Amino acid sequence: MNSEAKKAIQIGLLCTIAYLAVYMARNMLGVVSPGMIETGRYTEAYIGTIATGYLSAYACGQLINGAIGDKIISRYMISGGLLGAGLCNIALPFAPDLLTTTVLYSVSGFFLSMIYGPMTKTVSENVKQEHAARVALGYTIASFLGSPAAGVVAMLTNWQNAFLVCGGILTGMGVISFLSFLRLEKAGLIVYRFRNDQRVPMGV
Repeated sequence: MNSEAKKAIQIGLLCTIAYLAVYMARNMLGVVSPGMIETGRYTEAYIGTIATGYLSAYACGQLINGAIGDKIISRYMISGGLLGAGLCNIALPFAPDLLTTTVLYSVSGFFLSMIYGPMTKTVSENVKQEHAARVALGYTIASFLGSPAAGVVAMLTNWQNAFLVCGGILTGMGVISFLSFLRLEKAGLIVYRFRNDQRVPMGV
């Protein structure tokens, strides 16, 4: 196995695990909503409102973060998105009212929208073409596994703890991503190319 293949595996594994956490979070509301409705505090209509807020924030975030991603290194975008979404999920079970619940879940959607663009940019700039398709396949598979992962968490606990577990995983993955990207940058395995064609070997 040559050095380029080894680099592709390291970057691909990091992206795949991070994306699995993202898609688990994206599917969590759907799998825990029956338990939320059973409490009598939430109705199907309001679960729909929460989901709409999330999707709207995610869509807006894709537009905004796409532009920001051209100016900020991926380590900050990906780890920041994971950490922010994690904290929102941890706070959600303690929301005092329905409006706060919607705001928290919507903000988590914005944070999650920070992941895909920088991740794809990192792969395209640092992985040779013959390996890039396999790396992309890895985090595509992770996106399909997100729903079953969320379902397992929901099956093992109540909806409040499901969000806490999800938030903990996102937060932990945010820390791991930051440290892993930093290590790969210092080793020269990840460099960044911005619009002025300046290549930055280490994010500062």
